[in-house]
Amino acid sequence: VTGEEVLTFACEDCDHRWEEDVYEAEDYGLEGAICPMCGSSVVIEF
Repeated sequence: VTGEEVLTFACEDCDHRWEEDVYEAEDYGLEGAICPMCGSSVVIEF
């Protein structure tokens, strides 16, 4: 455990789930996350 916060994302279109640390997730900005599997922007954050 590194002590960094990790965010979990889930794609509503293909149901792919993945984790990214908070510092990487901040780069998404207003448009939000993009699913790395299908490219959808319909992504929710847990």
